Amino acid sequence: MPDTPPPPAVPVSAGELRQAAQDAANWLLVEAGRGWPTTEHRMRFPRRFGFGGDGEEHASDVLARAVIALEILHAADAPAGRNIPALQRLRSNVVPAEAKHVARARLADRGGGWSYFPTLPELPPDLDSLAAALCLFSLAAPNYLPLTYAPARLALDSASAEGAIGTWLLAPDDARSALKRMRYGISKHFGRGVDVEVVARFYLGLQLADPGHYADAITRGADFVARQQRPDGAFTATWYFGDICGTLLCLQLLCTLDAHRQPRSRALAFLTAAVREDGGFGLWQSTPLETAAAIQALVLLQLADKSIVERAVRRLLDFQAQHGGFNPSPWIRMDIGRPARRVEKSLIHQSAAVSTAFCLRALVEAQHFLEPASRP
Repeated sequence: MPDTPPPPAVPVSAGELRQAAQDAANWLLVEAGRGWPTTEHRMRFPRRFGFGGDGEEHASDVLARAVIALEILHAADAPAGRNIPALQRLRSNVVPAEAKHVARARLADRGGGWSYFPTLPELPPDLDSLAAALCLFSLAAPNYLPLTYAPARLALDSASAEGAIGTWLLAPDDARSALKRMRYGISKHFGRGVDVEVVARFYLGLQLADPGHYADAITRGADFVARQQRPDGAFTATWYFGDICGTLLCLQLLCTLDAHRQPRSRALAFLTAAVREDGGFGLWQSTPLETAAAIQALVLLQLADKSIVERAVRRLLDFQAQHGGFNPSPWIRMDIGRPARRVEKSLIHQSAAVSTAFCLRALVEAQHFLEPASRP
């Protein structure tokens, strides 16, 4: 935090927050009607590097659309979100469609469930995509939950005694040729590893799906996640940009379980120290997505100093465009050089729709958190 005291936040009214949330929800309704043009992540995987598939360019939108739907769900079900008409339309009309889209994307030829780039044979199904589907189906479309049963069992069977689970899900009964391509991809390009933010989302999904059935596994998983916390209170994410998003994912698990109070307190100290001079949050500078993720985390932790949240909300309102949406912020991070444990560069993906969904949820949750401090 800066050495000099930050300027006081300009008071934020409940009416401002409601209108900003309504505008963001309306923008997302338009985006959904257009088929989510800002969510797609396209990358080239050249054949000269050993990649296969029908072409060199591969596209992904399933994880983004699952996450957008989850942010909408949480915003719509929050106390301040129930009286926002556009947000309720998103919940009623868009979320079921997104759940159906995610369900249809389940791989038929590989047992791990969902792959970030489903047409790239070298990229295995991954735990994060499974976890996002598990969370979404648990909250909005339980009829699709059976699609997750076998992949979840595969993930749990691969877990260590401490609850750690590797990100890539290779089913032993996958076709031999498919296993060969995926193992090549892991060894040459994607690397092996246990990624704490991914593990946290998976155990949160199990908690939402069937907390009684998975109770022992969830407890071990939460213990594992808590042990990965850095001394400064943050959780290092492998696949997400910066420290805020990964820390939020880990906190969502720990707070849902009401477990590990000391790690939660350390995370709160990290977040309050990470405020930038303009009141926002971000690795290099304040960004809409990282500021929104920080607001969500601070509300989740019930920060006593509400002025920090109020300043962050004011910064978030400054970010909002006239059309109601928010500009894209760095979100997905793909490190090149993971197999050799020598990162040469990081490829960043960002999406206006993902940023706006995070900001929408933050605005709604902040409104309830700041009341009655927020003026009508």
